[in-house]
Amino acid sequence: MSNLRDDKQFFIDHPGAVPITTHQNVKAVFDAAIKVVLQPPKQKKKRNKNRCVFL
Repeated sequence: MSNLRDDKQFFIDHPGAVPITTHQNVKAVFDAAIKVVLQPPKQKKKRNKNRCVFL
């Protein structure tokens, strides 16, 4: 099994593919994932439109 980062012919055959380094933006991805888990986005409250109120 070859390493695609070292396979120059692969990148010639697939011009849209871009090699990345091992730790590129890994910290940013994990920080964003941790933030979402610890502070999930607030869910909108559902309004009950079928409710009748007599005053």
